[in-house]
Amino acid sequence: MDTKESSQSELIGKVIRPGLCVACGACVGYCPYLEYKDGRIVVLDQCQVQKGTCNLICPQLNLLNLGIEEAEADTNERYLMARSTDQEILACVQYGGVVSSIVSHLLEAGVIDSAILTNRGGEGSSRGTLVRSKKEVLSCAGSRYTASGTLSALNLALKNGEKKIGIVGVPCQMKAVSLMETHGRLEGATVLKIGLFCTWALDYRAFEVLMAEVSFKPHKFDIPPPPANVFVVQGNEERLQIPLERLRPAIQKGCSICPDMTSRYADISVGAAEGIEGYNTVIVWTDKGKEILDECGKKGLLELRPLPQENLSHLMEASHNKKKRAIVRLKERATHEGA
Repeated sequence: MDTKESSQSELIGKVIRPGLCVACGACVGYCPYLEYKDGRIVVLDQCQVQKGTCNLICPQLNLLNLGIEEAEADTNERYLMARSTDQEILACVQYGGVVSSIVSHLLEAGVIDSAILTNRGGEGSSRGTLVRSKKEVLSCAGSRYTASGTLSALNLALKNGEKKIGIVGVPCQMKAVSLMETHGRLEGATVLKIGLFCTWALDYRAFEVLMAEVSFKPHKFDIPPPPANVFVVQGNEERLQIPLERLRPAIQKGCSICPDMTSRYADISVGAAEGIEGYNTVIVWTDKGKEILDECGKKGLLELRPLPQENLSHLMEASHNKKKRAIVRLKERATHEGA
């Protein structure tokens, strides 16, 4: 058999070998030949399946094969800013605590039975984990900035029979879950998608090398709003500022072709409110997302405010610029491959 015709062969040739995999984790758990290890997808053995799930749900292969326009979605979005009213949550989170508040509420109200979040890592990279309580939600609070393979935990949850699940993830992961829905891979489950804003993610191994070079053990990360132009790494007692230019070599190559900054395939997406301390920017994409946010507002779980026009303008500009850069990179790749 000619293995070049297999799904795995295409995935390796177009995504993994060129370094365009973003380790979303969507393929891990369906395919026995793919595993997540320390921020990367590892090929364990050869697979000869002609039309495998891995190809259908890979957001990177979807972009490379179908182009940037495939990433568009029809939505009636609503923009606002919000923060949690729960002091326990605010004491644990990085910004406004909106994601932790929403997930905790959905679990306590029985809207979902479990949620897939990204843990803090430890002896190895961050990865997806299943949570069922507010305490477990808060143990995962805070930004990561490194690839996490989160969707591998979603696949495991589905295999174990979970039917009402929340998933928190970055744009490539929200796209992958959307592809899983399209191709009937959620196995009758209802999945609520909470997206995170993301411009890029770091390659965990490359970032570990950088941390070793500066002899620093990170605990928490942040990127202050412009014009700071630094990546802040907080240790247990020390604080380190790394110029973004020094950090760029550790950014995943695959992030350069991603057109989505605001997780537009989610029901709700959340990011920092630039220049407004203690608040999140929130975008509502779907009726399901609107219902959830309105419920949290009515119950007093979230303080909701209009998003200032200046913030909205900056957000739209940043989102447009990411898409524009991705279009350029995809065209460059298409030209190179066609030469």
